[in-house]
Amino acid sequence: MIRWGYHLRAIDEEHNLIFDHGIESGFDLVVGADGAWSKVRKVVSDQKPLYSGSGDTAPRCYEHTNRGSLFSLSDHRAIFSQQIGDGSLYTSCWSQRPEDWMETGSCEIHSPSAIKKATKEEFHDWHPELLDLVENGEDGLARSLYMLPVGWRWEHHPGVTLIGDAAHVMTPFAGEGVNLGMQEALILSQAILRATVSFSPAQKLPAEIKYFEEDLSVRAERTAAHTKAMLDLMMFTDGVPRSTIDKFCLRMMSFHDKTLLEHLRYPFLATFVKSYFFLCK
Repeated sequence: MIRWGYHLRAIDEEHNLIFDHGIESGFDLVVGADGAWSKVRKVVSDQKPLYSGSGDTAPRCYEHTNRGSLFSLSDHRAIFSQQIGDGSLYTSCWSQRPEDWMETGSCEIHSPSAIKKATKEEFHDWHPELLDLVENGEDGLARSLYMLPVGWRWEHHPGVTLIGDAAHVMTPFAGEGVNLGMQEALILSQAILRATVSFSPAQKLPAEIKYFEEDLSVRAERTAAHTKAMLDLMMFTDGVPRSTIDKFCLRMMSFHDKTLLEHLRYPFLATFVKSYFFLCK
């Protein structure tokens, strides 16, 4: 069942869940789907997310982005805009920052108007039509981006597992983290179902979960490596987007290649993309 309003404060070594109102216990399996700063992850590992080097101020804007997405990149900065389900736009402004920028900076990070003002000053030399996305935004939120190390995995811990950001938090520069988390939820549910219909669910469940975690680690490492590469191409390479646009497009196209035919197509695709952008440049 779903219980609303339960905020997990901690989980102990006996897998008891500690909430503000008391303790819940007696679980065969605890699944940590509690995000980047997962309390459940602490049971299986002491690994914490690492700072990615990029910070985000994300006001909303009610202008049009051609019913899709807009990506503007230059000088280790970026303005993104995406139309979401209710018809509004989600606009985010990114730049390289030290990890303590919210504590040491001059901007009042809890004030939407101060965030907007600071963002406009930082992007003052950008095109006015892009700055309109900031000017027309309503709510502002300042945040830093964290990510778990590429290839990080935890030792199997019977009775506990992780999915989503708790297992592989990454930056949004490839847009794949949420897709991976949804896929894991489905695969994990199938693993639990196989255990419950077996002759010995108590013995079958740990084996199913261990296999699930091994499979998750492989898929998460590939996706995290792809995301880190996209972050580097967008935010940590000089001359963006001109210097990286062909690499950006090829990486996005090839990431989803899964069949031999698609791999065989890659040389032709690479020739076309590189030739196209060579002429554009």
